[in-house]
Amino acid sequence: MDKKNIWIVNHYAVPPELGSLVRHFFFAKNLKDKYNFEIFTSSSIHNTEIEIIENKKSIVSKNYDGVKYNFIKNMKYSGNSLSRVLNMLQFALKVPFISSKKFGKPDIVYLSSPCMISTFFGVILGKLKKAKIITEVRDIWPFSIVDYSEKITEKNIIIKILSVVEKWIYKNSDAVIFTMPGGKEYIVDRKWENKVDLNKIFYVNNGVNLEEFQKNESLIEDPDLNSSTRKYVYIGSMRKANDIFRLVKIFHKIEKTDLLLLYGNGDEVPEIENFIKTNNIKNIKYKGKVPKSEIPKILNKADINILMYLPVENSLVEKYGSSQNKLFEYLASEKLIISNRRYGDYDILESNNCGIVKSCKEDSDYEELLRKSKTLSTEEYQKIIDNSKRVIKEYDWKNLSKKIDDIFENIL
Repeated sequence: MDKKNIWIVNHYAVPPELGSLVRHFFFAKNLKDKYNFEIFTSSSIHNTEIEIIENKKSIVSKNYDGVKYNFIKNMKYSGNSLSRVLNMLQFALKVPFISSKKFGKPDIVYLSSPCMISTFFGVILGKLKKAKIITEVRDIWPFSIVDYSEKITEKNIIIKILSVVEKWIYKNSDAVIFTMPGGKEYIVDRKWENKVDLNKIFYVNNGVNLEEFQKNESLIEDPDLNSSTRKYVYIGSMRKANDIFRLVKIFHKIEKTDLLLLYGNGDEVPEIENFIKTNNIKNIKYKGKVPKSEIPKILNKADINILMYLPVENSLVEKYGSSQNKLFEYLASEKLIISNRRYGDYDILESNNCGIVKSCKEDSDYEELLRKSKTLSTEEYQKIIDNSKRVIKEYDWKNLSKKIDDIFENIL
């Protein structure tokens, strides 16, 4: 039997050596013996200065460990500026013109958000190719825009228009995959269940390559990581949405001996570095951005891993759960995790007792969270670690790929 052709359209898809958004790389790698995959993504790699296409070519194909990526020429951008919006528009407008003559006719067009613009045009692509359409929701737009905006509300005319587009996308998809557990509840809350069949709503979260993670848990030469001092570690973006500067200030206030090690990049970094230098702080260190292959080694040396996000009052999406990439890396490290946000009844850490979760609003809440991380009994600590070992197996990319395969078979 001929293999079915799967086109994955994801503005921010990257192979592991170029970034951390590797979800579709592992799905394609694990299922490539059964399907032919073509991944279409932007030539400007998200959160980096990397540009794949430096000449005038409109699309360049590269193979990474047997997975084919097709990089569509896209303008560069920085931060959340106008250039990023234009970058999204440019990519989206090129999506319907992907050639079947060059890449073969797709049986499934698999679209991945968060950008609703490219997903909208991706649905049009699927209709034009007479293919089955899967829409994947990794970030609940447009409500997540409202959550992180100080001025925009859900009554804003742009949000209302985007909500109409969102509903149209779901209605015209053969399957809708939410990376957070509460997808069906979200559809019901929006009162769309009469237009969007709940039977085509699926849940497949993010995950980790456990085999690779454990293989990379080798020793690392770093005096801070090898210190006998208790080490709190944060790995990830350092932007306003992550609220890391607040963590730094609170940690400095209450901790004088334990270490806080920060890895990643973002627009809050200069402010954090300046605060550390100005106050001559010795136990908080910004360690820079590290390759993804180094993350298991770092987490293996940590004592406590920190999951940190800006608290959002009256959040429109928090109750439906979360799907942070770093959460699963933290779980795979089998170390204590503390989180400053509770993601409703779907909170993975709280519901499985594999971390300490506290909805933090005031500085005193953060102080309590940090203190609690040091006062667990041996039995409490070991129970959390044992639960982490059990839970993370569910989120191995191999197991998640089987769920994706089941969805493919369901709609073909």
